[in-house]
Amino acid sequence: MHEAHSQELSPHYNANFDLNEADHPSEFEIYKPSYGILQYRDNELDKFGFVKFQININKIITGGDPFGIPMELGGAYTFRALWEIMAESSPFEDYLHNPELYVTFYKEHSLNLRVGIDHESNGKAKADSRSWNKIYIQPRFILDLPDNELGFHMLGIYLKSWYKLNENRRNRDITDFYGYGELQLKFYGNNHNFFLTHSRGRKLEFGTTTLEYMYKLKNGWALYIQYFDGYGEMLLDYNKHSSSLGAGFSLLYF
Repeated sequence: MHEAHSQELSPHYNANFDLNEADHPSEFEIYKPSYGILQYRDNELDKFGFVKFQININKIITGGDPFGIPMELGGAYTFRALWEIMAESSPFEDYLHNPELYVTFYKEHSLNLRVGIDHESNGKAKADSRSWNKIYIQPRFILDLPDNELGFHMLGIYLKSWYKLNENRRNRDITDFYGYGELQLKFYGNNHNFFLTHSRGRKLEFGTTTLEYMYKLKNGWALYIQYFDGYGEMLLDYNKHSSSLGAGFSLLYF
């Protein structure tokens, strides 16, 4: 596997990818970072004592080039939780369940296009229930960086746009805060990665930025640092501004 994540690369660029493996799909892979961090949360009375964790699995179902264009059909599931460990009874503040199904089309080694459908829900009932469904399209450009600038050898540029299909009546204005798309910049190195994600709400005064840094450790782990400022860190409070800084560990994302 190339040092960058295999899902970022076309099958022609990834030496380990074989379109003939369509009848033998790959094992589960990491699609988004899976991590656990201890957080400082600026908008809480008790600013310390929060644990946030995310678990992601991704499965390539099949692949081939039936129309002369290499493509893959895949599915993914992401679970995220915010846990207030220092409070009485240590409650979980909220959850996120995010299954998705997608098709990725590849063009040479520097460009691919992903089209998908996904669902986001916090799995709660009545007044605390939040959910929505959307379809998305995401052109993804992969660029080699000259001279290994700042220890990074590759840059991924992702332009993701989505269209809301439906939503829970309790979050009908979710696009006011989430908007209709996001930009991601992913810098890959042999020993560290840096990701920046930014979006603007339909109401442009509502912006969200996430910064993620991973430093490679041993035995399949990485040091993980995350900064978040904006809306929608957790779905329950999608319309409330929050800022947080956390550090911990992630499964290797290289």
